[in-house]
Amino acid sequence: MLKPTITLCLIFIIVFSVKAQQVTFRNDTSVYTVKKSKIQIDNGDSISYTRFSYPAGTKKGLHGVKEYYASGKLKFSGASYKEGIYTVLDGLCIDYFANGNKKLERTYENGLPVEPIYFYYPNGSLHSKKLLQDDLASYNLLVCKDSTGATLTEKGTGLWIEYDDDFKDIVSKGQVKNGKKEGEWISWKADGTQSVQIFKAGQLVSGKLFDKNGKEILSGEGTVIKNDFSPLSKYGLQAFANYIKRGLRYPETARQHEVTGVQVISMCVEPDGVVSDVKMIRSVGSGCEEAATRVITASSPWTPGYHNGKPVRVKLTFPIGYYNTINGALVMPPLIHEIKTEILAEAAKTHSLKDTVIAFLTYDGTEVSTINSADYVRAIYPPNETEKLFTIKEVYTNGRPKFSGKSADRSNNALEGTCMWFYPNGKVKSMGHYEGGREIGEVSQYYPNGRLYGTIDRLNTGIVFYKDCRDSTGKIYAANGNGEWRDYTEDYSQLVAKGRVFNGRFDGDWEYTVNDDICKHYTAVYKDGNLVSGIGYDNNENAYPFTESYSNPAWSKGMYNLGRYLSAKLIYPQPAVISNISGTVMVSFLVKKDGTLADFKVDKSLGYGCDEAAVATIKTSKDWIPAKKYGIPQNRERIFVVGFLDEQFGNKFKF
Repeated sequence: MLKPTITLCLIFIIVFSVKAQQVTFRNDTSVYTVKKSKIQIDNGDSISYTRFSYPAGTKKGLHGVKEYYASGKLKFSGASYKEGIYTVLDGLCIDYFANGNKKLERTYENGLPVEPIYFYYPNGSLHSKKLLQDDLASYNLLVCKDSTGATLTEKGTGLWIEYDDDFKDIVSKGQVKNGKKEGEWISWKADGTQSVQIFKAGQLVSGKLFDKNGKEILSGEGTVIKNDFSPLSKYGLQAFANYIKRGLRYPETARQHEVTGVQVISMCVEPDGVVSDVKMIRSVGSGCEEAATRVITASSPWTPGYHNGKPVRVKLTFPIGYYNTINGALVMPPLIHEIKTEILAEAAKTHSLKDTVIAFLTYDGTEVSTINSADYVRAIYPPNETEKLFTIKEVYTNGRPKFSGKSADRSNNALEGTCMWFYPNGKVKSMGHYEGGREIGEVSQYYPNGRLYGTIDRLNTGIVFYKDCRDSTGKIYAANGNGEWRDYTEDYSQLVAKGRVFNGRFDGDWEYTVNDDICKHYTAVYKDGNLVSGIGYDNNENAYPFTESYSNPAWSKGMYNLGRYLSAKLIYPQPAVISNISGTVMVSFLVKKDGTLADFKVDKSLGYGCDEAAVATIKTSKDWIPAKKYGIPQNRERIFVVGFLDEQFGNKFKF
């Protein structure tokens, strides 16, 4: 039976928005001009407020923080362990309305509210007093007043009214008893729907949902009982965060390589509260993935999530950061918007910000629009009077450089001059020289600890000359093109190949580790850099000799003869002849590893019987040689374009 899954995202820290410009003044005070939703990269007038972050004082090492609306009136006043946009608040913090009156007052310890929170009307009168519970997800409702100061709720009992953020519209109201919702509560949404819910000691018992016309909305099982809660750790959210910090061990490999960053992990809480299906969505590597998975798995049992009054399977996604701490508080990486601002500020003197292109990207190169989905930010600066090339800079979300170079266009496909790549820990990963988008000359590659891994020379002819290779301690394997050469995974955590080089070229026996769904490992013999022979081993250790690493599926009598054979077999359908139809049909099919054909699909149709004729003709071909990888047969798709043309030209196959 399939289990319904509700996907939620846990957010443990609320952060401010983005800064559009940073300038450093006297006394080390930093000023940030901020827009609520996005950066104004052209330095326009769309600034929502300005933040002043003052240098840390002697008391607890806190930075004073003040924010002002564009009108000049105070917006926020408080203190933070962290200087910049990403704050770790501590002590009394106050928010203000744009009219200058107090809006919100709360006290923090290490970024978490610890005392009652006071909310105010725009006219300055107290609206309510709430106390955040240990689970960081619910409140004790203590005091509520109307805008004239008349008491509605006192000591947690009475009428409670909630408003939208600017106090223009009521969004819900009902009775509270001993700080909890009690009895009937009515809520209104912006789309016109209305809910009537019944609470008992803060727990939702039942409810009904009505559309904007007052008609009750029913589910497939009858009246809607809107009782949705996300799962809660047995520790409570704050205690769960502390549990993670205590239980998480910094892997020695990560420590040695100075690996930092944020991992994103997902898990499911089953209806019985058991944690299952723990998966790493994004990992910083070096053993951090295994450490985080172990701690999360051991956090069972949880209080399950509820939907429509019933416990359900719920998927949770949250970040785990590997960083240093300040006064016991985790120091998270800067917001990607903050990185974006620093990139812009760096090039503002020599480039046009108006023509600068900024993109948020994931490691696979996909552009995303949300901050939390990005792995790094790319800035492409246009040419100026002295520089005829585009300048490209990429920065990881931890604020450290990822790439620096120049290009003839707005892509990485036309690189020019010296280009450098970096690890997330800030150390150089590789460095090379480009001409017309081609890597030419000496290329240096480095281990994550900063030591040289190896150097190669790329000649204009495309030949690679392997020069020097070392281990991570500096021990020399190969020098001046002679000796042992070793290849690793991109993060240098696993050895994937080793063998000899002679005069800069592969020579003699080599061993490779693959471990994919086709090949487990293979051996190869080289002579002056050319493959002579090899043996591939599948996951059952069956051996397959080969003389070329990869091969596409092919007809046993040759592809040219296949075209002639199929053209002779193809019959022009009578409906197409009568209707004077000509054109092409695109057919894809699978050549299986046993040489048989399957999974025929018409990707581009012509109709009038042409599609069926094309497929039927291809099916008559037999004796196919499958695609091979290191000698091991594999399934591979082929695509044929079948032409139905005038008789004077005859039928044509393209593949």
